[in-house]
Amino acid sequence: MKQNPCDSEVVETNFGTRSLNKQNNNKTIVVPKVCLENLGDDTDKMKVSLVQSANGKKFIKLESPEMESNDSIGDEEDE
Repeated sequence: MKQNPCDSEVVETNFGTRSLNKQNNNKTIVVPKVCLENLGDDTDKMKVSLVQSANGKKFIKLESPEMESNDSIGDEEDE
């Protein structure tokens, strides 16, 4: 039986109120290291998107970027 995505429970971990830091013309936010570790990937890049739902709620979503597979690495024969 296929599960409806609306039936699954969403788990949210609150990392508290974070202050915005001004650097040059940008504003940055610092999140605890454990926040990124909980994503399960040890990466230096994150996909960041702004989500705006129909009920007016807005939030920033962080995702681990999907790694592109490169089948040619390690498959080359020595000449």
